[in-house]
Amino acid sequence: MEVAAALMLGIAKLEGEISREHKSEILNIFSSEFSLDSNKAKELFASTSYILQSENNFIKNIGKVLSTSEELFSSEQADSTIALVTRIAKIDSDISPGQQNLLNSITNILLPSRVKQDKWLK
Repeated sequence: MEVAAALMLGIAKLEGEISREHKSEILNIFSSEFSLDSNKAKELFASTSYILQSENNFIKNIGKVLSTSEELFSSEQADSTIALVTRIAKIDSDISPGQQNLLNSITNILLPSRVKQDKWLK
């Protein structure tokens, strides 16, 4: 849950500061998807924001961030995480090239076998 939260905040913050719309949607996701009450959702948001603030190269080190937790994701959780991160990326506008690169990296790490299956066979 914490890793998914960090990915959502990370993609929202990739284009600058987190907007009011992003924050509201992320808190809604924390409540609905993670079954957290309002206070717990706000605590998760605050702690994740703090972690991202102190980790200057979160995006550049996404492989390291996910490498320690990728085996903890089931296929369904990986799919859900990717869908939620995509949902956050689309809030204000179309997905930017930087956000798309991050989504591609997340997908490559969390669902490597699916990425290989999507390629054409020779």
